[in-house]
Amino acid sequence: MLYIDPNGPNTAVSQKLVSFLSGRGFTRIPMRLDSGNHLEVPAVLNGHPTRLIVDTGAAVTTLDRRMASQAGVSIGGTGFVEDAGEGRVEPSARAILRI
Repeated sequence: MLYIDPNGPNTAVSQKLVSFLSGRGFTRIPMRLDSGNHLEVPAVLNGHPTRLIVDTGAAVTTLDRRMASQAGVSIGGTGFVEDAGEGRVEPSARAILRI
């Protein structure tokens, strides 16, 4: 859920929200808007630093074969195919992902 103050940013209110949420176990994850207007987050895949796109409409998390290979994820077919906004994606393995 995302809340936006119609009056614009307010440092005091932001700090109160940070304190409230962190006191309840929430963790702040920095995001940035890339040149394609995608939200990106820093992540680590099997010990390899990378950046991932946050897709709020996705039912699953997918990785392209190049990223998986660079992170040492073995590629093996599952028969699962996902239609993504940029084309078809064929997920093929599981990996440890830390954001």
